[in-house]
Amino acid sequence: MLQLRPIWTSVGCLVLGFALGVMIHRDSDRPVGASSKAEPTASARQRIGVSGSLPRITPEGIHAQRSDLEEALNQIFTLPDHQDRTFALFGLLNDRTLADYPTILAVFKQRAALDTSRGRDQWIMAQALQIMAGKDPATVLAFASSIPQRQQRLTFQEAALRGWSKQDLGAARQWYDQITDPATKDRLAVSMAQSIAHQSFEEALSFIDEHLKPNRARDARSQILRELAQTQPQEAARQLEALQLGQSFNHLYHTIASELAADNLEEALSWMGQLSKKEQRTMAIQGIMQQMPIEDTKTIEQVIGSLTGQQDRLNATAQLISANAWKDLPGTLAFIENIQEPRMKERAYQSVMQAWLEEDLEAAMTHLESMPTGRSRTDMIQQASRHLAERDPQLALDWIQELPPGQAKNSAFQAITWQIAESDAELAIQMAEELLPGTTRSQAIHQIANRLIQNSPEEAIQWVMDMPNGKTRTDTIRNMSWQLTQHNPEQAIALAETLSSKQDRQNVLGQIASSWANQDLEAARQWAESLPEDETRRQVMGQLAGNWAQQDPQSAMAYAAAVEDPDTQSRMIRSMMHSLASEDPQGTLAWMDQDIDLDIRREVMPELLSNWARQSPLDAAEYVASMESGEMQNLAAVQVARQWSEYEPSFAIEWASGFNDADSRQQAYQGILQRWAGEDLESAGAWLLKQPVSENRDQLVETLVGSIGHQDPEMGVIWASGISGQQRRDQMVEQYARVWLDQDREQALTWLEKNPLPPEALHRLINPGQPFPYEAASPVLETTPAESIAPAIPVMDLEMMRRYGLIPE
Repeated sequence: MLQLRPIWTSVGCLVLGFALGVMIHRDSDRPVGASSKAEPTASARQRIGVSGSLPRITPEGIHAQRSDLEEALNQIFTLPDHQDRTFALFGLLNDRTLADYPTILAVFKQRAALDTSRGRDQWIMAQALQIMAGKDPATVLAFASSIPQRQQRLTFQEAALRGWSKQDLGAARQWYDQITDPATKDRLAVSMAQSIAHQSFEEALSFIDEHLKPNRARDARSQILRELAQTQPQEAARQLEALQLGQSFNHLYHTIASELAADNLEEALSWMGQLSKKEQRTMAIQGIMQQMPIEDTKTIEQVIGSLTGQQDRLNATAQLISANAWKDLPGTLAFIENIQEPRMKERAYQSVMQAWLEEDLEAAMTHLESMPTGRSRTDMIQQASRHLAERDPQLALDWIQELPPGQAKNSAFQAITWQIAESDAELAIQMAEELLPGTTRSQAIHQIANRLIQNSPEEAIQWVMDMPNGKTRTDTIRNMSWQLTQHNPEQAIALAETLSSKQDRQNVLGQIASSWANQDLEAARQWAESLPEDETRRQVMGQLAGNWAQQDPQSAMAYAAAVEDPDTQSRMIRSMMHSLASEDPQGTLAWMDQDIDLDIRREVMPELLSNWARQSPLDAAEYVASMESGEMQNLAAVQVARQWSEYEPSFAIEWASGFNDADSRQQAYQGILQRWAGEDLESAGAWLLKQPVSENRDQLVETLVGSIGHQDPEMGVIWASGISGQQRRDQMVEQYARVWLDQDREQALTWLEKNPLPPEALHRLINPGQPFPYEAASPVLETTPAESIAPAIPVMDLEMMRRYGLIPE
């Protein structure tokens, strides 16, 4: 039987079938990618203690009811499985005419109103709108533009624009050029660039440079490059090197390598071997592993063996296993059995578990039950519980209840709560109420309430009203209020007013104000103004102001300037900063200088400049340079430097080096280095090595180590060994050596033999939990002269300079 992966990264394969007029049928209890073996055997059900499956709506049943389009669509959205909804919806849309679009869009609008909190169906509807826009763009765009919730509206507009562009790029581009709202135009620019890239990658790059600010432009380049890799991986590889997007986009090496390997494995391996940076090779290897046949053990060993870090080897193995499990489960399980390294074998079983549950549920669960207690067993039981709940909620619940008490059982309950609430709210409530008090019970109640509020608000409100006062009730009301506001703001307010804590009541009312303003700004504002002049009103006005500024910045600014209460005014302006900085930062600063008191300007100006610097750091930096010297300029300069470092850290740190105030300069250095080290350690490290040894450099080294230490503990330990203060040096070396030992014990011990810690610290690392034998030396120290324990600054500097190519090896 043809095996399909259970996760679809593109609707292209799906749409192909529907374009041919084919409705894809699947067993209702089996996700895409499963063979007939996936149905639990009778012995498995008997062992678990439950027989039979609960009846459920199936895609086939919906297919048979196409005569009632609205009813069929509503039934599709009740399907518990995401892929079932996707297949059924696209199949239903396949033979619909333009005359059916009003009915379809009316149902979509109802579902969108119910789906604002989770985005549960947003992706499916967006993909459907993309298809529909190819036939009737005007109708679909009008629908998308009518959605009141901003994020949903933009998501649907993006989908419609992509669909239209595929059919008529010129007309879609003309529509885009006529958009007057800057925020909308900025958001849709990425979709427009993606559409242009289908015809001309170079023209898309020019469009990005013209229409997007630097940080958004970089993200857009990454997206169009990912799409290019799916059709022209060789060209994508060439463009990736030319664009120099930085370390944060190393994931593209994974994508390109995977696509190259799908066409030509040898070519992909050759390209990977030419990559100069370790991080790039690591990601490329993971991509290649997705295409590597499991029987080619010799090549697998060579490629994975070329990785120096244990975590990298684990990740590459996981990619290999998860990809091959859906193609050849028996062969993959046999491969796992031959893995000798315990941690790698454990990770491999985690990666195969989803496919194993599909192919042979009884064998997979037998393996789970035989596993020793630990994080791996907990994670896999959670995965299995979710899988069972998709098939049969009662079966999953009964199986979990038989598990011994502990974290695995709690995680399993959390994994299935939403799925049970989707299909049987009464059963879910019964389950939650039978759980012992604690985090698991509280989280289950929150999930059930959120599900219940969508289908039966009155029932949900009554349920929460009957709860005893306490944190669980408060948190549930807070979670429910956002969704309830979408349909009945007055009801949400009344529910919030039942909270006994004044602070909780104020926080939830502020949340309601923000949500309500997205739908009906004028109504929300009138309600907020009707409140008594107290802390609740200040909280509500502050929350509401952010949404107000998004929709009508001029009136929001005028209102805020006229507010007499300084606290309310400050809260409103702070809430407005993100939108105002996006629209017109320089105009906003001029407005503040003219209409806002100095004390409030001092509070909010650094935040505004920080938001401005995210979009245009050079403009923000020039403005800061023109400010009057003093505390405000120093605060603003630090914020701008930190934001500038997000995508141009070398320029940001050069700019920061010119700060006159030493404290501001050091703060800026630390903020820049924190981001820079994570994206380009070689450049950041080379700069840091040039700084004179001092307390300031020690602080910067600590910042660098904190940024990279958990991802690359070897480098973290080596850098930490260069801190001049012995006590702090030993603390940080021990902290990250522990991570290193966990990931690659052999290499970590080799380094510790040459660069030892104090005896007690070494003993804690190598023999955790055991008392230190004061009469005996640590095993590592037996080979190390005691006099060699000394500050390692010169050693660290020399080692790093060699690693970064600043001096010969």
